[in-house]
Amino acid sequence: MQFTTPVPVPLIPKKITHDSLVFLGGSCFAESMAQKLEYFQFRTITNPFGILFNPLVLLDLFELADSSNEKAFDVFEQHGKWHYFGSHSKLSNTDRSQLELSLQRAVRETKKALESASHFIFTLGTAWVYRHLTSGKIVANCHKVPQQQFEKVLLSPTEVYESVRKLSAIISKWNPSAVQIFTISPVRHIKDGIVGNQRSKANLISGLHSFMEESENQDIVYFPSYEIVLDELRDYRFFATDMLHPSDMAIDYIWERFSQSIMTAETTEVMGNVSFIRKASEHRPFDLNSDSYKRHLELIDKRISALQLQFPHMEF
Repeated sequence: MQFTTPVPVPLIPKKITHDSLVFLGGSCFAESMAQKLEYFQFRTITNPFGILFNPLVLLDLFELADSSNEKAFDVFEQHGKWHYFGSHSKLSNTDRSQLELSLQRAVRETKKALESASHFIFTLGTAWVYRHLTSGKIVANCHKVPQQQFEKVLLSPTEVYESVRKLSAIISKWNPSAVQIFTISPVRHIKDGIVGNQRSKANLISGLHSFMEESENQDIVYFPSYEIVLDELRDYRFFATDMLHPSDMAIDYIWERFSQSIMTAETTEVMGNVSFIRKASEHRPFDLNSDSYKRHLELIDKRISALQLQFPHMEF
């Protein structure tokens, strides 16, 4: 008997290896996937502007990186900190110049990805956006600016389609051989209401798939994270205590399905070696001076040296 409705995942021809450079951008689910990649010692660039929930602000970041001119950022001061409407509050700073340096560094990181990343992974979180009434700009974060200065808007499927199309075109211009993986975040945004969350996800799915159907680039792929959680796992057991975010178990399962989609047997073997070193390094003996513990440390050192000889970027 089968007690789930398994969601098929694509077999992505251009695999991720430990020589790859992977850019991850978008919602907090992108950060969850990045943590998995980083645990297994893959090279990543993750959300240089911080978490970005909607496709328009993702596009803004890549348009900045695509530009040949260095932008002067429209930063502002609020509650003793300097902010930028296009970035997450984690970049905000009490020092204006430090914020501007962080923003410039983030744009350079994104440009580095455009030039040399092998894979781009984008997780779209919501189609609900906030437009700043004075500037007319869609913001990444309101930074506790009074609510009356914004208009809440639901992006249409066409607007989602256009933002993804332009984002993809920038990547293809700089890096035509890169794999572009798009997914919808399984995190539920119920601050928009249950129905509002469904409308948002529907517009993201509709707009994104309109683009996917139109694209002739075989390296542009949809990975069904949202469908795996909502249609295959389909149970509150697989949600965290807030009942909105996928639980660690669900993230592990999505990671397993993703690995099946894009990892070779050789890469999986390297991941096993990395995992062995991680877990062995956490071992705490009763006697730090025992011969058995010294042999244990020697084994770890040998494993680390062997991996670093093959992959110099690895750090333990």
